[in-house]
Amino acid sequence: MATWHDLPDQIRLHILRLFSFEIFVDYVRSRHWETVPEDKHRVFTWPESPASLKSFSSAVRTCRLFRDALTRILSMRPDGISPYDLLREQQVSKLTVYSHDAAPNTIYIRDLYQTAGMFWKNSFVLKDSTLILDILEKLSPKSLVVMLPHLGSSILKHVIRMQTKVPVVRGWGLPIDVGRAGGRLTEDVFFFVGNWQIPKSWDSNVTICSLKARGKASSKILAEYPGLREMEQSREDTWWFIEVKELKDHWEPRKAEWVLVNYREKKIFGGSVKPVFFAWENIWEPESWRVIGEQSTLGEYWRKGRVDDSDAGTEDSDTGFGELSDLDDISDEDF
Repeated sequence: MATWHDLPDQIRLHILRLFSFEIFVDYVRSRHWETVPEDKHRVFTWPESPASLKSFSSAVRTCRLFRDALTRILSMRPDGISPYDLLREQQVSKLTVYSHDAAPNTIYIRDLYQTAGMFWKNSFVLKDSTLILDILEKLSPKSLVVMLPHLGSSILKHVIRMQTKVPVVRGWGLPIDVGRAGGRLTEDVFFFVGNWQIPKSWDSNVTICSLKARGKASSKILAEYPGLREMEQSREDTWWFIEVKELKDHWEPRKAEWVLVNYREKKIFGGSVKPVFFAWENIWEPESWRVIGEQSTLGEYWRKGRVDDSDAGTEDSDTGFGELSDLDDISDEDF
């Protein structure tokens, strides 16, 4: 019986074209718009990414012939687009529809990941920063904190020299004490803007810029958040300020969520969302992120009830990898 390697190249390419067509149709028809529940006993768990993208990714890694055929030789349209690029194009299309139709603070990253996989590594998505900024604007608060550590390369790809004359940015409303009436008192903290920013359109509500240093802060703020003091030991432009404004209408700001991220040191401060400093080793396991200054993890911190469980569902879910966008990292040594 003839094996795959005994078949003529023309037959093998025809089989791979049929395979690519089935994968594309399956991905286009797949609908994952329903909420993906998760285990309330865990901080966050990643669901499975689309099966069609995982199957395609596996095929590309089978051998050099498969990779060359699926990413370069075969064409799926008169314009010559390869199966690989066609799937990435459809990935962008789904993301665009998803983000366009969503209201601010409503996209849960688990749902988006089940629909589009590791979209933030898709070079079509990264051609400009518009789509990423639009998604950040629509993410729920918890999803924003979980998502930002993954976006280091996406942010650095689009940085430009700071063009605005704003010397400082403000981190709004850090809780510091309980007032006489039992309410939580808050203070703002200021940061000196660094040398880099992400360009945005005039109507974008997302601000991303590097920081030069922390501004003067009260003793109460520094006592409550010692990580702010430790920021002075970090190199300039390693901390990033991300602010997402929610508008009551087109012109009037109603609320601003802000977070600090240091991609070099693998640290994140939840700011107005989760006002705690965390450090990560495994970016895919928020459960294991370490609370800086304490002998505990984010998972333990979460279960103590000290962080709200907004966005949490009710069921267990498992972790899925192997998305289409992993193919951006393909090299000859992978085969």
